[in-house]
Amino acid sequence: MSHFAATARRQKPILHSKHRVKDLCIPNFITISLHLSVGEAIRVIRQSARHGIFYIYVVDEQKRLSGVVSVRNLLVSSDEQKVSDIYAKGVVSVSEDMAIEEAYRIFSRDRFLSLPVTNADGQIIGVLHAHELIDEYEKDLEELFQERSRGELFELLGIKSEPVGSPIALAWSRLPWLLINLLGGAISAFFIHDLASGLQDAVLYLAFVPILLIITESMGMQTMSIVIGHLHRVAKRPRLRHLFAREATVALLLAVGCSLCIAGPVYLWKGSLALSLSITLTILVGFLSACTLGHVFPALFHRMKVDPQIAAGPVVLAIADASTLVLYLLIALGISRFF
Repeated sequence: MSHFAATARRQKPILHSKHRVKDLCIPNFITISLHLSVGEAIRVIRQSARHGIFYIYVVDEQKRLSGVVSVRNLLVSSDEQKVSDIYAKGVVSVSEDMAIEEAYRIFSRDRFLSLPVTNADGQIIGVLHAHELIDEYEKDLEELFQERSRGELFELLGIKSEPVGSPIALAWSRLPWLLINLLGGAISAFFIHDLASGLQDAVLYLAFVPILLIITESMGMQTMSIVIGHLHRVAKRPRLRHLFAREATVALLLAVGCSLCIAGPVYLWKGSLALSLSITLTILVGFLSACTLGHVFPALFHRMKVDPQIAAGPVVLAIADASTLVLYLLIALGISRFF
């Protein structure tokens, strides 16, 4: 199967590219008059001395494209024969103002190496080669997917990347996700007030809360994006158990690495084994918790027929923050009793 056919089967027509065929065509072509003899046509080709020529295009008196003739047909014909007797009519061409997406469809359907490009009068102005079209088309696809990825990142946080509507409607659509985060923050504040008072070095312990929240949030978001991508690709029969086992292993490895990077320097800096152990255990358990949340909520919303890409993000972030904070303070209180 050709590259064109395979890609056309995979991709639906989703581009609205600003590029046109005239931006990609090159003036590397040979034309001959249909009234020439074969011998005269061969002399024209020799004088042109162009490289990379696949087809010889035949034009009429007004230089309009009439057909095409292969070099082989010219060579096997007698010099006295007319080009008009051996050329193929009905040549496929593309307009200079045609979108590259439409040109790509023509190439994928007919498997050409190149096609002539014509202006509004039907005159050939250049040639569009397959490899040039492939490069440009795939570049546009990559830009499109990058733009969609940015939009999906905003939607994971509960925000439309391209909001449409009045300010009141937009504010109302975002309010539920802000309320979820507000609730998570309120729960966290309650536990900080209630639990931190039992720590002797409360200020020192609380100084590491932001970094613990940031890395566990990141773990939850990474896992959630992987799960949502998996649900989109295999929506009918997702293999979430296998995916969870793999991501949980990754989470543990990352937790060990982050613990060494944070708890080690903290111990050397403050000499507090209790604080270092609290940070280490919080990262280990917090990463597994965030990984679990990043799996459970997208799968739950997917089963409920709710788009997990929009609904899961704020919920996972709020619960991950609150659970990490409570976990950190409880672990710190428990360990501090032994030191």
